[in-house]
Amino acid sequence: MTDLNIISEPAGPAAVDWRTRQLTHQSSARENVFEHILLGQIGAELLDRGVDYDELHSSVDKDGFDVLLEAGNIQRHIQLKVMVKGGKRSDVTIHRRLTNRPSGCVVWLTYDPALRSFCDIRWFGGQPGEPLPELGDRVARHSRANAQGQKAERPDHRIIVARRFERIRDIAGLVDRLFGRVAVDA
Repeated sequence: MTDLNIISEPAGPAAVDWRTRQLTHQSSARENVFEHILLGQIGAELLDRGVDYDELHSSVDKDGFDVLLEAGNIQRHIQLKVMVKGGKRSDVTIHRRLTNRPSGCVVWLTYDPALRSFCDIRWFGGQPGEPLPELGDRVARHSRANAQGQKAERPDHRIIVARRFERIRDIAGLVDRLFGRVAVDA
């Protein structure tokens, strides 16, 4: 048994507070790190099951998804959302174009800076091969106001409240929701 999976010793309260504050900076780097952690865990689960898969990344955020995963004959266009443990977020915004993608879905993760891992997984999507459920008509607004103090609408984005998401127990459960029971490749 080695300690290869241990990044460092467990952090004390001061270190956890510092890590949490750092997560508010460098949002692009943070998003990339979280995406890589999740995709590594999904990839490990699929490999453990003997399932070949492919992973494609969107370099332009205009169609509502971050990554496309394919396993078996199922493609999943996935929008990732991440919040830090203790965050107060009760909804997320989803681009309407995600509904045009085969088996579009949203994975909303909660990251625990003390453990440096995800502590909650939420799912919004249909069965493998099925489209994304109806988004509703609640239009999102920009987070920053204009010079007049008004936050403009984002007409192509819809607000999805947390209660519409299904809680998933672990990465194995997420892989089941993404792909069902895919056949092992020979």
